[in-house]
Amino acid sequence: LDGSPLIKEPKSEYYRINNYFLTYKSILVRLVERAESLNVALCWVVKDSRLNLFSRFLGRILPFLIKGKEATYFREKIDYRGLIKSSRDMDLLFYILEQGCRSFAYVRDKEYEINKRFDEKYDLLTFFLKTVPYDIPLRIEVFRDSESPSVKTVNWINKIASVILAISNYNRSYSVPAPIVEADARVKIKQAEVDALVSYLRNRVLTPDIWYPRRSRSPWKF
Repeated sequence: LDGSPLIKEPKSEYYRINNYFLTYKSILVRLVERAESLNVALCWVVKDSRLNLFSRFLGRILPFLIKGKEATYFREKIDYRGLIKSSRDMDLLFYILEQGCRSFAYVRDKEYEINKRFDEKYDLLTFFLKTVPYDIPLRIEVFRDSESPSVKTVNWINKIASVILAISNYNRSYSVPAPIVEADARVKIKQAEVDALVSYLRNRVLTPDIWYPRRSRSPWKF
């Protein structure tokens, strides 16, 4: 699936938006439980990630990985904490991971409650996979039974990573899985259709708020 299953709960006074969010959580629970009952590996692929979970972890252990005089210089002279804190996981892991390799999987904090039973039973695991040499790694998220043995979970994650790798290495500089690329191509609205819709609304509403930007509607074309 495209994107992350974690969506922040909207703070809105409109009951319809809140109801949509409750409906989403209900569908998510049924989808995950159904996939588990059929022994299907259900995962989410995030194309552009701003997470820095791995970066923060690296910042905690980095001083202990450097020994001798270099360690003192590193701790006192280099602002490594600020550098790592401002780095995204994807940026760091692009240089750390080789093609076909993945990071370790870590358990995400509960950013919102789905429901008590679901939250107690499942953990959301996140890992990064580098599928091609010249693109940043993919962030992959999966729900897993929190009581599952560690070895079984690792093998399960490796199977997921191998499948995603097989369908994502068709281009050396673009790593999005082929099914997501095809889905995007099918649902994408053509620019001509967008222009026609905006033009229709502009003519009906006659408000400058939805006019095209001035730079886009110049009568002179250069």
